[in-house]
Amino acid sequence: MEKWDAYLANGHKTNHILIRGQSIPDGFYHLAVKCLVQHLDGSLLFMQRHLDKKLFPGFFEASAAGSALYGENSEQAIRRELLEETGLVPAKLTFSKRIVYKEDQCLMDRYVALVDCPKDHITLQDGETIAYQWVTKEDFKRFLEKYSVVPAHRLMLESLFLDK
Repeated sequence: MEKWDAYLANGHKTNHILIRGQSIPDGFYHLAVKCLVQHLDGSLLFMQRHLDKKLFPGFFEASAAGSALYGENSEQAIRRELLEETGLVPAKLTFSKRIVYKEDQCLMDRYVALVDCPKDHITLQDGETIAYQWVTKEDFKRFLEKYSVVPAHRLMLESLFLDK
């Protein structure tokens, strides 16, 4: 049973506990985290989702992400998720922004993780990921043409790298 802290829309933590899979009472939110992983050389890490995933099986995604567990703050949660999903520990972790998703009752904290590691030291998470690729800005457009990327990640990254 996975427990989460309950938050208000303004980001204040309450004394209530939420349980994953149970409906979230009106007025409460759970905290989730997401981060882009960038190597010191500027390339971005894309992880390929397992073929058994319910949503977007086999698609590449440009982040590590998950829910903050009970007692974790968002930085602790993203460090744990990044380690679980990639085996990486960031050299630098930068908070980007918080987005409030009212319909999903979710507070999403976004980060950028800068890593300095050999590029072949990625750990695939059993049942979650099946492959990975480091993509440079120069190869980004070709990568998008060749591979399926989770739509929300595609849109965000296109706005960052292709609209300029």
